[in-house]
Amino acid sequence: MPTHYETLGVPPTASSEDIRRAYRRLAQRFHPDRHLQSPASEAANASRRMRDINQAWSVLSDTGARQHYDLELALARVKAARNGPSQRPAPAPRRAPSDPRPPAPTYHGYVDVAPGYGVWTAIFRAVPWVVVIVVLGGIFVFTAFAANKSEGTGSSSEQPVVATTAAVGDCIRALSPTELGIVDCSRGNDGRIVEKVSVGRPCPHDSEAVYLPDETVYACIRPY
Repeated sequence: MPTHYETLGVPPTASSEDIRRAYRRLAQRFHPDRHLQSPASEAANASRRMRDINQAWSVLSDTGARQHYDLELALARVKAARNGPSQRPAPAPRRAPSDPRPPAPTYHGYVDVAPGYGVWTAIFRAVPWVVVIVVLGGIFVFTAFAANKSEGTGSSSEQPVVATTAAVGDCIRALSPTELGIVDCSRGNDGRIVEKVSVGRPCPHDSEAVYLPDETVYACIRPY
């Protein structure tokens, strides 16, 4: 079984940057997404190679894990030397059951190994963002339209005066369920104030009562 250094194709004295470059080069070559159209056997081999490459990177990219692994390699070489020069040194075990487990590897930054994607993959990845942009654009347009419509509804050549200053005989236009505006009787209106009555008193039968909270009275409005 090859060592992690042999898997990445670097010497044991390689620097962290050399290991990073080697991992990036191999990962770009054996990444499963690069073998989507490859024969099944070739894709399976690339997947196995990628697992070995990731395992080697997870150990050698972490300083503490790498030091522990180097110690295992040194012990394996000593044992091989004791067995005699004619025997090939056995590689260090990836993790012997009797050895204490080293701390989990800590990755020092991410390495971009994702390969380039086809046009359709890029389109599918972009669709959610396009939907978000369209929805936000629609909300913006709807809000602007509603604001303009609201401003246009209240605009008129006349300046409406709230009913707190209105008197009996004034023509009014309803601005809200509890707010009236005084308008010229020659223009479009909702009727004329024929009487103001206190709470509890009825309006004339041919008029409509509108409560004015500012005055705590009802305005009796008759169509004009």
